[in-house]
Amino acid sequence: MNLGVLGGTFDPFHVGHVEMALGVLRALNLDAVHLVPCRLPPHKERPRLTPGADRLAMIALAVQDHPALIPDSTELMRPAPSFTIDTLKDLAARRPAARLFFIMGMDSFREISLWKEHQALVQGFHLVVVNRPGSPRPGENEIPEVARGRLVEASQALDTQEGRVHMLEIPPQDVSSTTIRRLAREGASLEGLVPTAVESYIHRCNLYCRGDDSG
Repeated sequence: MNLGVLGGTFDPFHVGHVEMALGVLRALNLDAVHLVPCRLPPHKERPRLTPGADRLAMIALAVQDHPALIPDSTELMRPAPSFTIDTLKDLAARRPAARLFFIMGMDSFREISLWKEHQALVQGFHLVVVNRPGSPRPGENEIPEVARGRLVEASQALDTQEGRVHMLEIPPQDVSSTTIRRLAREGASLEGLVPTAVESYIHRCNLYCRGDDSG
């Protein structure tokens, strides 16, 4: 079984997240993608996050029509901060027969040498680096040293147990969580930014009426 893993603050989970998860699922023919809201991001400063239970509930509402997209509370159940390597080890222990494909953006990939146990992350798991269509493919000297020589095509990535890096182009959705929180605070429509069920949840629970928008 081949499982994708997409993490983030997901505050809130919006249509851009849905499209990224579905894009990777289809491009690599994965069996499922786990959607993992973090408890506290270690590489991002933000004083306040919406409670994890609310963020997980919004994910569940957003993907209710996509059974291959699975809300996952792994990081919410652990003490903060949320480190990717710990999450992947937890999932690997629960699903020992599965190959895990961690989904990340190009900016994060360039800084992966700063991540906890980055060598174990790159060598032990597959990485799916999502980039904008038409963006130049990084040259060998632009790839973090720990990941050099590990780039493969999608079909190859599915045929090996050893960690590999796959560059995948997916059209981005121009959606900002910060903008969504601001619009929600103003009582404005969120149509086209979050699924309808998520918008209803946000307004019903009075989320984002107050609070910090630095994230």
